[in-house]
Amino acid sequence: NKHGFKYHGIIFGKPRGGNYHWIDRHIVRATRFGGKFTDLVVRTREIEVFSDEATGEKKKK
Repeated sequence: NKHGFKYHGIIFGKPRGGNYHWIDRHIVRATRFGGKFTDLVVRTREIEVFSDEATGEKKKK
């Protein structure tokens, strides 16, 4: 926090190997973040996932 930047690990803790991430099998070489680095907040969301056949879980209706 010497320079007032709180999230050093988020920006610089990325995997190495030439490319940062892939979108639909298209190689993206860099990303520019246009937002603001604010304090992180905890949010809870409900998502749909595939059922786990091993546990017998069924889809909600």
